[in-house]
Amino acid sequence: MPIDDFRKCADTIFKEQGKVLFQYGHYSGYGPLRQWIADWFDVEYEQVLMGNSSMEFLTFCAALFMEKGDNFVRLPFCGITPQEIEEGISRLAKAIDYHRKK
Repeated sequence: MPIDDFRKCADTIFKEQGKVLFQYGHYSGYGPLRQWIADWFDVEYEQVLMGNSSMEFLTFCAALFMEKGDNFVRLPFCGITPQEIEEGISRLAKAIDYHRKK
């Protein structure tokens, strides 16, 4: 998107919705933007989930799928290869199995 178009878009939305945009809103995100995204991807509004970062989405997933007593390990994915990730997960699984057998 050309910068001038982006600037015009931002100016318009800030003028029209600025008081709402810069407040803590609903946890699921800014409604009109969610609706626009839903329309763009031809999905239901309720299917659009917004967050502040990938870590927030990982937290959402953990809250949905984990149960009390489950183990969670955050691996640093920046700068390591898929093979190193697999090796780390394998070592972690062996350690968990070892401690469960005790």
